[in-house]
Amino acid sequence: MRTFAVYRHPTKGYEAVKHGFSWPGFFFTWIWAFAKGLPGIGGLLLLAWFVIQILNFSGEPVLAIFGGVVALVVVLIVGFNGNEWRRNSLAKRGYQVVETVEAQSPEAAIARALEEKGVESKGGESLTELGEAPASMSFPARFAGIFIEPGETFADIVRRPDIIWPLAVTVISGVVFTETMLAKVGMERIIRNQLEQGGQAARMSSEQLEQAVSQGAGIAGIIAHIMGVVAAPIYLLIVAGIGLAILNSFFGAQLKFKTAFSVTCYSQLVGVLGVLTGLAVILFGDVERFNAQNPMPTNVGFFLNPLETSKPLLALAGSVDIFTIWGLILLGIGLSEASGRKVKAKSIFLVYLGLWAVWIVGKVGLAALTS
Repeated sequence: MRTFAVYRHPTKGYEAVKHGFSWPGFFFTWIWAFAKGLPGIGGLLLLAWFVIQILNFSGEPVLAIFGGVVALVVVLIVGFNGNEWRRNSLAKRGYQVVETVEAQSPEAAIARALEEKGVESKGGESLTELGEAPASMSFPARFAGIFIEPGETFADIVRRPDIIWPLAVTVISGVVFTETMLAKVGMERIIRNQLEQGGQAARMSSEQLEQAVSQGAGIAGIIAHIMGVVAAPIYLLIVAGIGLAILNSFFGAQLKFKTAFSVTCYSQLVGVLGVLTGLAVILFGDVERFNAQNPMPTNVGFFLNPLETSKPLLALAGSVDIFTIWGLILLGIGLSEASGRKVKAKSIFLVYLGLWAVWIVGKVGLAALTS
């Protein structure tokens, strides 16, 4: 059991803040700060994150080590002080402490505080009907909530599903990444790197290589501009369709497509962090070694030398990606909430994981056949 201070605002409802170390603040720093209504601190932490990325991708070992030390100091400061910052912020915004209780979670702490105040379910009425439940979360709160409190956040999403904002953010982040890559690296260099890293360049004369680069860059550039816009919506529609089929056909749920698509869009917002990491690689890394097929340091394959690693192993190492696994976990949590928790998040996650494993096996097999 943990100790929580429960605050109440006359119009904004209840908030519960844990005493002690803030693990969400430790792991998610600036995302956590913005989600908890600390924009000033969030802005400073975001600036610190960018500085740390510059140090990490500077190419200088000493600066990279210094960046790691700075990162550790920053996350520890947020962890030890985060909850105190929240309490001070709530007090300044008109919240008042109503109870200090022992509970397992913020939601349980609020419920217990309400019970001790005599505000509890009566005659079949829920706390929502009594006007004690918080209002629907804003998009920024939902965005940050999927990292910090995914269960509570997806419950709110299921109650009021929306598509425009999460889809727009995903598409915009994809376009920004693509256009930055094309502007900073250039399609000709991308094609050249792929031919060199794949070993094809070694079998070409200088004239053949230049011709292949020139012809490939023109077509690939057009495709890249188009895919930067349409790739994410197509992928999300496929993932949502699979989720709808899984829950309705195999588990007997009655999930609506809008809800499934909204949950899917929000669960895949973790990819925005991947995009930020990829942008750091493009802006501060070595463009001569840039690999457009694996541009983010979120899997083992990113760190392998394509010229010294077999294609099947490279395909396998590049497929087991941190953000893909994270997105599948969130998808399981969200679709479980959408089913009214009739289907366990673990069951949904394992189904998606199995389908993903089949996809990886196919990629590795194709790489083996073409190597």
